[in-house]
Amino acid sequence: MRVEVKHPRYVTIHRASNDLTEHQEWEMLRIGENFDDLLELVPDESYGWLEATKSNLEQ
Repeated sequence: MRVEVKHPRYVTIHRASNDLTEHQEWEMLRIGENFDDLLELVPDESYGWLEATKSNLEQ
């Protein structure tokens, strides 16, 4: 039998980098969540998309 255990931080990072949609980003900005914390979680290749989406949503 094999068991795979994932640390809660791993799950958070995985969700932030793979499952984040523009709508979810909008909700985070709307309720005032710290966007910089999210940027620390995502891989470098997602950083540009997140910043561009944030800029578009703020306009």
